[in-house]
Amino acid sequence: MNRTRLQGGGMEVSRKYSFVRCASAWGCAVLLALASGCQTDALFRSGRSPKADRVIVAQTLAPRQVDEDFLHNAKEADLAEEVVTHRDAYVSSLRSLRDAYAAGGNTARRDQAAAELAGLEKVQQFHYMLDAEVPPVDLKPTLSIPEADRLYASAVKLMKQGGSGIPGLYRQEKMLEALNAFKSVINLYPTSDKIDDAAFYAGEIHKEYFPEQELIAVRWYERSMLWNPKTPHPVRFQAAVIYDYRLHDRARALELYHGVLEQEKDIDLSNTRFSSRRIDELMREPRPAATESSEEDAAADPAPAASGGA
Repeated sequence: MNRTRLQGGGMEVSRKYSFVRCASAWGCAVLLALASGCQTDALFRSGRSPKADRVIVAQTLAPRQVDEDFLHNAKEADLAEEVVTHRDAYVSSLRSLRDAYAAGGNTARRDQAAAELAGLEKVQQFHYMLDAEVPPVDLKPTLSIPEADRLYASAVKLMKQGGSGIPGLYRQEKMLEALNAFKSVINLYPTSDKIDDAAFYAGEIHKEYFPEQELIAVRWYERSMLWNPKTPHPVRFQAAVIYDYRLHDRARALELYHGVLEQEKDIDLSNTRFSSRRIDELMREPRPAATESSEEDAAADPAPAASGGA
């Protein structure tokens, strides 16, 4: 009986000793971290950007006071402009911060800012107002600009790396990089003879790889045909198919299908045949009654002619 108590007591002492030993080890680890001053910068002194699924860095901009009255009373266009303005300022400030750290030799902070910028580049950004998503209609692709040609070639390469033309392969990050590169061709070199090509591929990416972006896609197709009515890409056909099957805009689809027969008959014979057949089918279908709201939308945002204004 006494032996049993002794054995039980020994087990209890053993458990207590084990707990004390673990607690001491944990305490030593904490003291060691405190003694080192919690120097996390040393993790990034290799000169490379931090590699992790999620990198948390310090906030680079102090929070601004929000005007509650403005937020409650502003119109959609004003709110959208506010978002875009502050987003652009944030990105610009972050780039300046990165460059300042680089100039000062602080590679740890520079890499943190660079990692944060890289994360932002992987996020698709919108202007939230349809007309603001694409450049104006009056651009003219008149000049051969080597820098624009190189950027355009880089965008095409990124698009292929993203999976374009390869069934079963889709890399969203690469496709988003390609989209941004095509847009940069237009924004940086608005007179380049590559802007109609870049607009076509921007439309392709929005249509094929990002859901619920058909309206943005057709805007890019329409810009391509307006900037260059003789563009070698099937912009009218692609836009017609979206208006027909996704947006169910019969009138605009018919207009664009006719444009295919007039302007794109030498681009793709199968597109021409399909357009001719689809025109016959749509003409035989009962025409839906126009609603008051649709008539107002059409008057507020008239679509360009299918022939590209030629």
